[in-house]
Amino acid sequence: MTPQPPANPLNSDNTSSDFSQGSYYEVSIPLAQSTDQELLAHYRLWVPANVVSLRGLIVKQHGCGDPAKVTGLDHANDLQWQALAAKHQFALLGTQLPAVYPMCVDEAAEDRVAEQSYLDALSALAEKSHRPELDQIPWALWGHSGGADWAMQMLHHYPERVVAVVNVRCGGILLSSGTSEILNLNPESVPEMLDVPVLWTIGEREPHVQQCVTLPGQIFSKFRKAGAIWAIAVEANAGHESGDTRFLAIPYLDAILAARLTDRTPLQPIDAAQGWLGNPSTHDVTLAEQYQGNALEAAWLPDEKTARVWQQYITGNTWAQLRNGFCRVGEKFSVLRLMQYSAESCYSSKITPTRKPDAPTHVRVTRLGEEVVLTWRFLPDLENGLPAFRIYRGSALLKTIQGQGYNFGDAPVPPDVVLEFRDQIIKEGAIYTVSAVNTLGESVSQPMQLSEQ
Repeated sequence: MTPQPPANPLNSDNTSSDFSQGSYYEVSIPLAQSTDQELLAHYRLWVPANVVSLRGLIVKQHGCGDPAKVTGLDHANDLQWQALAAKHQFALLGTQLPAVYPMCVDEAAEDRVAEQSYLDALSALAEKSHRPELDQIPWALWGHSGGADWAMQMLHHYPERVVAVVNVRCGGILLSSGTSEILNLNPESVPEMLDVPVLWTIGEREPHVQQCVTLPGQIFSKFRKAGAIWAIAVEANAGHESGDTRFLAIPYLDAILAARLTDRTPLQPIDAAQGWLGNPSTHDVTLAEQYQGNALEAAWLPDEKTARVWQQYITGNTWAQLRNGFCRVGEKFSVLRLMQYSAESCYSSKITPTRKPDAPTHVRVTRLGEEVVLTWRFLPDLENGLPAFRIYRGSALLKTIQGQGYNFGDAPVPPDVVLEFRDQIIKEGAIYTVSAVNTLGESVSQPMQLSEQ
């Protein structure tokens, strides 16, 4: 069941491609004394190559229901998130919990079964991967919907071990009685929570208003007024889907990880005065020391880069509104699947990148039988992940190949990628190039001429 790095035609020497460097490990944890698969929780860990000792763990916890569960493990295969993890010498964890119990029921905040399953999984993965530090290293927690509720429970119970939290829609641990463990919690009773950065993201068109709009807003306001270094962001034109949140969450976590993890232990405190503040009403951002207004009603952001992305995330544009509307309708009626409409095309970012992707490298052009096979390498980065690629023969564009996109819950689509193109037209001496593309333009590889096998 453990996934392997994708089969790679570049590997004539059995070396992995740049983006598959690392190892996967998988464990299953029983939730009760039963062999019933529905009572097992599954965990997939990606560990970057050439890391002597892991410094932390990024956890991506899926939401409730079968669709989220089905792709939950694939979060560990996300190349853009792997780039963030590798930069900071973190591992990346994807999970697959049953659709309802133990995370998505009222008892979740009380019996703590999902919490214990996670801790048991870390111990099992530490042994399986020969990474004993997994039992001690800090966590950066990301959760979507019910997964955000779980992330906040973990912050409540283990604030000293949490680097930061990103809540994507919800996160309030709402119970059927209408009460919330976190909402009713007195900030002064768990002061350590105030020192852990938390980013709350809400969809402007969120259908679950009480659980995922009202409650997170109340929690943010209550803890922010008590001095918590928290942020809130209402994503323009978005509903319950994760939308473009990764393009805000990744630079946010990048800055937080750099600030809180040093050669010293424990986790370093954040100096709130050194950050930026965003006004949720006007969308203005400024240095914290220059903020005009009540700073404890503003979103706290770690640096200018994150603040500028926050502005774009909450502002949106007409194209983003039309695109997201189509995505929601398409997913509801399975139109996208029937049309073979790619996840990346559907959820292209409203956030403008600051740089073009790097050019592909190690392009090889080989004639195999009655076709020409192109392969190349590419190193994903934090902004672009694995972008689209354009294949050229001479000056003629042959095809645009989508890279790795993401779905409703931010799981990668597809989880495994092979960088290859097959040309059915053979022209002796033809020159091929491959470019990596984003909205700023393309970066083109060195040209390669067709050669015989």
